[in-house]
Amino acid sequence: MSTSLNTTQYFIQPLDVLYLRGNKLFGDPGSYGEIVFPPWPSVFAGAIRTSLIYERGHDPVKFGRSEITSDPELGTPENPGTFKLTRLQLAKRYQRENQHKYEMLYPLPNDLVVFEDTDENKKRICRVNSCPVSDQILTSSVTPCTPVLAQKELGKPSSILHYLDSKGWSTHLDGSEVPTEHLVSSQDLWEIETRIGIGLNANTRSVNEGNLFTTRAVSMRRYEHGNPFDAGFIVEITGAELPDNMVIKLGGDGRGAILTKINQDDLVAGANQPMEFFSRIKSEGKCRIILTSPGIFPNGWTPTNSESADRRLQFELGGITATLDCAVVSRPEVISGFDMANNCPKPALRVAPTGSVYWLNNIHSTTDLLVQLVQNGLWTSTKDNPPRQVEGFNRFVFATY
Repeated sequence: MSTSLNTTQYFIQPLDVLYLRGNKLFGDPGSYGEIVFPPWPSVFAGAIRTSLIYERGHDPVKFGRSEITSDPELGTPENPGTFKLTRLQLAKRYQRENQHKYEMLYPLPNDLVVFEDTDENKKRICRVNSCPVSDQILTSSVTPCTPVLAQKELGKPSSILHYLDSKGWSTHLDGSEVPTEHLVSSQDLWEIETRIGIGLNANTRSVNEGNLFTTRAVSMRRYEHGNPFDAGFIVEITGAELPDNMVIKLGGDGRGAILTKINQDDLVAGANQPMEFFSRIKSEGKCRIILTSPGIFPNGWTPTNSESADRRLQFELGGITATLDCAVVSRPEVISGFDMANNCPKPALRVAPTGSVYWLNNIHSTTDLLVQLVQNGLWTSTKDNPPRQVEGFNRFVFATY
């Protein structure tokens, strides 16, 4: 038994370069357009919902005005229906004879660091552990433990972004050391291209003299270009019936991508956790939480931030209580986007980045509550920011402590 609801996985392969723009304005003469990659899950949720609007024959203008209320899966912009994106991962698609095989790739969590040995030019993975803080040490940490990265050998952190394959991810969630053979370099998945843009007059659609700017684009690796696999994305959708094949528009300029349904037999194992895993967490009374998408938390960097009588940070969510022993959270990021229905930018929100890790102890829960929290995400209730819930934020996995 797995933690999945009635979900379906789809592989998304871009047909062109992608313009995945961030929050910064650009377009003035000489400006530079940065990108956000990997993109936010809201990019894919919005693209798929938009394609479904056209696929089902709805008028997009009326839908944006909330005048179409007859589709329980799509709902309305303010009150989304049952459609929900529950997973977004970079992925590989292998071609083996007349069959495809798919493998999810996972961003390196913050409790793993890849080092490059200066002498032998080899990589090694070091793990960050939660260690108690002595009373004789003064620290500004608000948790009773502090993250410690112990190194047996000298080295420098790798400047290359790395991912874990499915086997490496399962190994790390189980608390075992991850061999370097399970690392996947971002250089094998995509490359960044620089493109020149020309500013246009919005009224006349003519070129504004002197308005040249530079923007970046992402080009995913393709099998047909001599790569051993196609690099793309896997999304997991629940609460909606999608066609087996569908064209969607991704990112700026609406570049095309093909969405293809994945048969479970063609997906490399490692995406879901068995019930025995949750029973183990319940019996041990401790675990790690690893964010697999950005976390929108009302209290900032923590999912919950209440204090007990001894001033320890408490985790209280979905009927589960625990103490927060330690955390490794990167600098906060800012997400926004564009509201197509209201023709205006979405509110900018500060989020805890993907890969953030939280150590929980003294867990009081049932196995069913642990499974339900994974299914629902780190939200206080179903009424907590519904538009962002269906876009795939606040998703996480449990790992052993």
